[in-house]
Amino acid sequence: MSFFRSSADFTVRLISLSPINYLKGLFKMYKKLLVSLSLIVTCFIISGCHETTKADQSKDGYSFETLNLEGKKVEQHVKKSPNKVLVIGEKNAERLIYFGLEEKIDKLAYLESVNNKKIKGISVLAKEWPSKEAVVKSKPDLIYGISTAFQKDRLGDFNFWNEQGIAIGTTSNYKNGISPDNYFLEIEELGHIFNMNQKTDRFIKEQKESIKKVTDQKKKVGRESILFVASDGRGNYYYYPDEYSLVDEVVRELDGNYLDLGEEVVNLSYESLIKINPEKIIFTSFMASEGGKDSLKWLEHDSLKNVVAIKNKEILEMNYDDVIRGNENISNVYQEIYDFLKVESKEK
Repeated sequence: MSFFRSSADFTVRLISLSPINYLKGLFKMYKKLLVSLSLIVTCFIISGCHETTKADQSKDGYSFETLNLEGKKVEQHVKKSPNKVLVIGEKNAERLIYFGLEEKIDKLAYLESVNNKKIKGISVLAKEWPSKEAVVKSKPDLIYGISTAFQKDRLGDFNFWNEQGIAIGTTSNYKNGISPDNYFLEIEELGHIFNMNQKTDRFIKEQKESIKKVTDQKKKVGRESILFVASDGRGNYYYYPDEYSLVDEVVRELDGNYLDLGEEVVNLSYESLIKINPEKIIFTSFMASEGGKDSLKWLEHDSLKNVVAIKNKEILEMNYDDVIRGNENISNVYQEIYDFLKVESKEK
């Protein structure tokens, strides 16, 4: 401010000088002004560039936080945005593809369905858990996978891989629980890992807006009792507690009548299902064949014909990964469950 005040006084004094001296003084004044403005513009340009590309320009790379198996935050470090990623879990591969990161996927391991066309063309390192030796040999700069992979007797823990100079990013942390809020935290973390926060922030905003449009219609949801049943794909059927899926929170956000059978996984038998006698069933199966209904045969057993949900054919089969991991459009999960629960003519 003092510069402009003194410049104004300087201009007034110049008026009383000779024309030549006046012009010389005026030139000096504007020269100082132009220098000051150029310095200001330069500062803005430098600070702007630093803000948008600071991760790429840093010689030391950048850090991000992820969750370990115990659900605790662990700082990870990368020298640059990862370009050779080993993905554990095909749903995670779908997520990277959705966000335009397909070229960064080097290999994929631990397949969770049959004939998934979305991951066609990606090199498969192992259909199940890969060996440490195979991973080391592939030389990834990041392992992005479900948290249960990082056990000492499976893929190895954080310490092992960090000592190899390989960073880890995790998803589906059962210790903290599978929930819509934690799903969005995973998307936020993805933005940090690949230095694309604006893109992931925009996605989160759009998804939350879409979810609100669905939950705003919850007055149309009936009060029928809803049981969530999950198959492991090996002939066993379970009730999953809250931290194992998105279903409980979605149903509750829609004001549905979710049946809570406790905090432990419950192995369901024909007898137990008859006793529970739900009015609606949301069903999913691990490793289900594409478009197949084989797992539903368990619910077609003759002894279950009088269970209300089965008798009235009130069964919704959902994709396992969508309800356990969360797909690339979590608002679709809300919409699918809402469409199943709504009663058009009923208001609560």
